[in-house]
Amino acid sequence: MIATKRFVGFLSIAITLLGAVAILLMMVHIVADGLLRTFFSSGVPGTMEFASFYYMVAVTFLPLAYIQIARGHVIVELFTGALSRRTNYTIDGFIGLILAVGAAYFTYAATWKALAMTRVGEFAIGTIILPTWPTRWFLVVGLGLLAVAALTEAIDDLLTAFGRRSVEEADRQRAEQAIWLDKLFGLEEITTSEKH
Repeated sequence: MIATKRFVGFLSIAITLLGAVAILLMMVHIVADGLLRTFFSSGVPGTMEFASFYYMVAVTFLPLAYIQIARGHVIVELFTGALSRRTNYTIDGFIGLILAVGAAYFTYAATWKALAMTRVGEFAIGTIILPTWPTRWFLVVGLGLLAVAALTEAIDDLLTAFGRRSVEEADRQRAEQAIWLDKLFGLEEITTSEKH
């Protein structure tokens, strides 16, 4: 299971980095457009279309699996904070299963829509004509990997919840996974320097 989680982790990091590249491209594109409008009264053609149909879609959907693996989704522990660790693993496991099923359904629906839009060559008309069908596949990739990540996390949590391994071992693996993710992004040095 650890090897599967690591593989899903690598994939999620890879597509999250594509989302980060999209943020950088969007920043450069918008700044260039602003400068050209300010100094030359003419912007970069297609800025609005690229920002709306490419950059924002990539930024929104590609990092979803990484956020799940890093346990970065919003969690409200108002009622569960006082429960036992094993009970919390049970709750996390079942919520993970629900998330996996939901993400898998949305992946299925997004795949059919992406196939249909790819066939017809969907495009947007603005200051330029921009093919938009490729970004339909961002949803498929982002949601599909989210479904896999949620499923692996849910199975892991439920194995702990039903006594297949100790809570301490599960906590240790979660901590190791967090350190592994931080090392991959170089965040470990930042975290260490903030503690001093």
